[in-house]
Amino acid sequence: METLRIESSHGKTLVGILRPSKTPQKLNDPRAKPNLAIICHDLLGHKNQAFLPLLADNLPFDTFRFDFHGNGESDGETHFANFEEETDDLFEVVHYFQNQGYHIHALIGYGKSTAVILKYATFLNRAVPHIVSISPRYNMSEIWDLFQGPDLASLNSGGHVNLTSKGYDGKDVTLKVMKQDVEAYANWDMAFVAQLTITTSVLTCHGLADTSYKSAYPLTASTPPTQRTPVQNAALFANNIPTHTLQLLPSADHTFSNPQHAAQLVDAVVRYFSREGERERSWRNGTGRSIQIPRWISVDGYRNFRDLGGWPVKGWDGSTVGYVRERLIFRGGE
Repeated sequence: METLRIESSHGKTLVGILRPSKTPQKLNDPRAKPNLAIICHDLLGHKNQAFLPLLADNLPFDTFRFDFHGNGESDGETHFANFEEETDDLFEVVHYFQNQGYHIHALIGYGKSTAVILKYATFLNRAVPHIVSISPRYNMSEIWDLFQGPDLASLNSGGHVNLTSKGYDGKDVTLKVMKQDVEAYANWDMAFVAQLTITTSVLTCHGLADTSYKSAYPLTASTPPTQRTPVQNAALFANNIPTHTLQLLPSADHTFSNPQHAAQLVDAVVRYFSREGERERSWRNGTGRSIQIPRWISVDGYRNFRDLGGWPVKGWDGSTVGYVRERLIFRGGE
């Protein structure tokens, strides 16, 4: 493992851990680039939050998990609803590793950061093959459930609420939240995920015991302000994302705090990236999805100009290992 400090174009230092895969990646084509997954943390989290190190240790390719600015060891100041700023952080990290010769194979988000990686893949980089979304929130207005009783009264009267969580060094970190922060969070519309390209495959993992804030209020030391998110949100993602796999984990809470549940989560993600998992997705999505790609493209001077997106790619053993990405390779004839 190697700790990296990435200097962003905004003058911030983003700190993360590059974890090589346990099994060196085999690159059959000398032009091929090694795969990398970028892992992002939850609200008031950090690169070693909850199950993130365990997940990084078990994926079959290199991983980089980092602290958004103002979190963990990274510079700056964080905010409650700074989705755009954290998307900028992700852009900087992706750009850095692309310049280092990596292929960004997957973006993995947990809690709040799922909104960030989905936004990035929808509008800034539609070439990302895989998204893993863990405990995501679709109905953002539910965030108001975090603030009940005197906390809500304080916000409505122009005051603020302090959210506290354990930081990277084990010490408490506090975030000041005002009413306009909650409103900005609640108004972040996740409907854009319907615009994801069909060639970006999304895995959503959600614990069936993940509950709303209402069931845990008032918050105590045993119920820290993590992003509690009812499992119904996972169904909303499944219904709106074009190419989607849903994995529900019985009895698991939002943070997968039980080691057994964390292991089950990691197993589900590893299986998704396995050859077997890829075959299952191809069988389920391949034929039905590929015909939705408009192949015939009108180009002046050509009678037969087509998009090869959706054509199967064969592995060394003759099995289908993937499909050509839409709008990447074309053929034409006079």
